[in-house]
Amino acid sequence: MKKLSLWYVCMFLLTIGLGFTACSEDGGDNEGGGEGAPVNLPTPAFVGVSALYEVQTENSGIQSVELTEGGQYIITKAPSSTYQVIRKKGLLRSTPTMRVVEDDNLISGTYTKVSNVEYDLEGYGKLKVNVFEDDGKFATITLLPIDGGSIAVDVMAKTPVSNSNMTANLCRTWIPESLEEKEWENGVLVWHAVYDYATKQVSVKVGIDGDRIEEDWLEKVIFSKAGTYICFYDDDTFEKSYWGWEDETAGLLSYWYDDVVGGMPDSAPEVVPTPMEKNSGEEDFDVVYISFYDNKMEGVEHWKDSWDDVVYEGSYAYVLRSAN
Repeated sequence: MKKLSLWYVCMFLLTIGLGFTACSEDGGDNEGGGEGAPVNLPTPAFVGVSALYEVQTENSGIQSVELTEGGQYIITKAPSSTYQVIRKKGLLRSTPTMRVVEDDNLISGTYTKVSNVEYDLEGYGKLKVNVFEDDGKFATITLLPIDGGSIAVDVMAKTPVSNSNMTANLCRTWIPESLEEKEWENGVLVWHAVYDYATKQVSVKVGIDGDRIEEDWLEKVIFSKAGTYICFYDDDTFEKSYWGWEDETAGLLSYWYDDVVGGMPDSAPEVVPTPMEKNSGEEDFDVVYISFYDNKMEGVEHWKDSWDDVVYEGSYAYVLRSAN
């Protein structure tokens, strides 16, 4: 049975057709995109205030509030919450006054900084800071939904995955540009296609495995230092998952779907497995190699699985452009 990677869940984002060079040891001068290609990624606007704030107040209806480096907020509601976002839409949604995405217990939109103690959350309302910690992170905040009322909670900032150059390069808003995808069954190439996200066109080079129709195209991807990974689609939906470094110096990133304690190993393995070995269906998380050049990110992932005496293999390579 074909293994679905996180990149697959995010509207097919990977394959091996593009060249790849591993990241440098300091994580700041990766050589993707050609020998010695420099990294030219601007600093996102909200690096200084970005954090995932876990709510400490019980019965608030809110589990966490995250402000990402690129200006996106994510509110995770508690399962018992019944709060509904008020949406203001223009004609045919072409010129909405406010735009917000809500999916199950998640609410997300862009945010702007009004002052050091006040933030406008697009489509939701406002966030006001009542108390700061000594390190400048929020300690007590009040959420003011646009339908009235207020939610005052104590919060604690989650520890970042890391503060390295590699993490700084990764954690921002990305716009997908292209994907090359290949799949084999018992060693026979049955699918080879290139996806162009700007034109929403698929160029099929080998289609033995049948046609595949894209309905909801990926529009942007966000990585945050708190370890969240979010894919946004053109139908106003999104999916949230989680990431960490498997081997940061090699550019090997791990990802998984459920936010559970112990989702990542306590320590790195003595011998780092290859992507094919790790993505064999025997682990709770998968891995992908990433590198940076200019204002872009490249990634390579391989997977292998079997079902009813058929060996399925696949590879993906993608290119993303920094939106910040």
